[in-house]
Amino acid sequence: MPESVDKTVEFKRPSDQPKHWSLRDTGLLILLMVLGLGLRLWNVTNPAEKYFDEIYYVDAGEKLWAGQPDPNSVHPPLGKWMIALGIEGSKAVLGHDVNEMFSWRIASVLAGTLMVGVVYCFGLMLFEHNRIAAAAAATVIATEHLHLSMSRIAMLDPFLALFCLIGAWWSFAYFMGGHERWGVLGAFSLGLATGCKWSGLLTAFGCFLAVLYLDYNRRQGDFGREYDYDFTRSQRYFFWLLLLIPLGFFLTYFHLFRLEGVELDTFKKIFSQGDRMVRFRYNTEEFTHNYKSQFWEWPLVLRPIWLYYKQIAGQVIGVCSLGVWTTWWAFTALLIARTVRCFLQRTDFVTGALILLWLGQWLPWCISTTGGFFYYMLPEIPIMALMLGKWFSDLYRPDDALGEERWRAWVLAACYLVGFVLYYPFAAGLTVPNSYFRALFFLPEWI
Repeated sequence: MPESVDKTVEFKRPSDQPKHWSLRDTGLLILLMVLGLGLRLWNVTNPAEKYFDEIYYVDAGEKLWAGQPDPNSVHPPLGKWMIALGIEGSKAVLGHDVNEMFSWRIASVLAGTLMVGVVYCFGLMLFEHNRIAAAAAATVIATEHLHLSMSRIAMLDPFLALFCLIGAWWSFAYFMGGHERWGVLGAFSLGLATGCKWSGLLTAFGCFLAVLYLDYNRRQGDFGREYDYDFTRSQRYFFWLLLLIPLGFFLTYFHLFRLEGVELDTFKKIFSQGDRMVRFRYNTEEFTHNYKSQFWEWPLVLRPIWLYYKQIAGQVIGVCSLGVWTTWWAFTALLIARTVRCFLQRTDFVTGALILLWLGQWLPWCISTTGGFFYYMLPEIPIMALMLGKWFSDLYRPDDALGEERWRAWVLAACYLVGFVLYYPFAAGLTVPNSYFRALFFLPEWI
């Protein structure tokens, strides 16, 4: 009889994972982005009409492209330019008889797909080429329902989220030993994010908190070499933020400067548009909407938004800005647990930086006394994906030769997959029986 295995001994598999970009990474990146693209393109022309805020932004994009003033000037123009570029680009490639709905939404589809690839690269950098964590994080971005629904509609938020993610990735790269060019590009990307929506400034705030924390806590073993706090690096990054966020922001108004000249009155007009948005947001009589909710409700998915809804002959056709509650509730619990571990036990500084980035983007909404909308959480999803990917990798333990504890990782993956499949029709606008709809949306606030 073979001798029994001593359970007290930890068997580890020698790691054969290269610590640099390889052909395997290229294959994974392509596979994950194809998955994200396919899920976003499938049935993207349904609804076959402008829905929700498309009625504002498609019209604004077309007018900007035609050289006319922006009819939706309360928001900065870059996202509307991206929608216009998608419309004109699809016509140039596919001809002028291209499906209108496809042309309206293709820019958002491509922005959402690009984020899948960025999260994979970001995850490899953060987690020291842990491909399981990076691939799991990218899979979450490809399949998460709020991300899916918002990257299939011609709104500004997909472009905001994309530039916020790129800005965070490049800023982290600078503070993890990269060249200063990454800090410059990161700051400029955050300026472009603000050029999509003013809330890009919240990501800049969260990013600054995160990289300062990361820089302060770098030690031997975290990134492979001894490192002391480099105050000059932080000073330079702060300088680039102060210089390049305004530069990136004002560059998105090139059409306005072309129409009205680079004059003081033009700058006053830009700031007056932002002031008008703030005054509108704090006016309880003007800022009214059935789907308004408070910031503390968003992580718990207490008030999702029906972007489109029709009920015909006992069937429901709907597109819902919904985070699958099992995933979001599990992440909220993970966020609390990781916060305790990172900040009270002073461990895992990379995750601590991600938590600060998440909090920096979310907590400032507490001053919005009139409330907001659940889809404001879209820039948070990459951070959620990275933390869930790392959690899956920790449970999977790729260096465990026996693999006896991996069942927990597969249970986590199975729960996520079940939620994705069940709620997918409401991300893609598919037709389902009314009984199916009622069974899944069991909270009164969800309807």
